[in-house]
Amino acid sequence: SAVTMTKTAETPINAQVTLSSFGWGTRIDMVCTYGDYASRGQAQPQNLGMVVVGPDGSQDQIATWVGLNGATALPSGSTTLQKDQIKSVKLVDTDTKTVLLQTDL
Repeated sequence: SAVTMTKTAETPINAQVTLSSFGWGTRIDMVCTYGDYASRGQAQPQNLGMVVVGPDGSQDQIATWVGLNGATALPSGSTTLQKDQIKSVKLVDTDTKTVLLQTDL
């Protein structure tokens, strides 16, 4: 079932993640919707990434994409970590490394 991510910075982005377990690890699917950047003076595309945090705090970027004004993105990524080993999933601005959204598991 989908988990709604919590905003950790001011952003017009909203996202939900779904984690699927496999023998080799976990696939994470995200539905990422963008509010109207232009109305906030942020009409430029934004480079985004999905980061998985392991049990020891290690971070692995498993997907990247470009956020566009008013668009919906469906990024997916995979990790060798099992679902119960994933501490959190973050949505980050890959240019500034700012965490925009996060869900703790």
